[in-house]
Amino acid sequence: MTIYEIDAGQIPRRFNLTPRCVVWDLEEVEEWLELRRQASIEAAPKLRPGRMSIGAGNCFWTC
Repeated sequence: MTIYEIDAGQIPRRFNLTPRCVVWDLEEVEEWLELRRQASIEAAPKLRPGRMSIGAGNCFWTC
């Protein structure tokens, strides 16, 4: 997937620096990344203490 495929309102707004160059605001990108990290952490499966998770893509196993 490219940045242009996920740009439909899912990432910070880009703007033209020149006619052939687009850029993003660093603060907006960093804030967006932190929100994505938090969402990922919250969506991760909760494990009982002493259990290990091994992930591959969207699949998780516990050992």
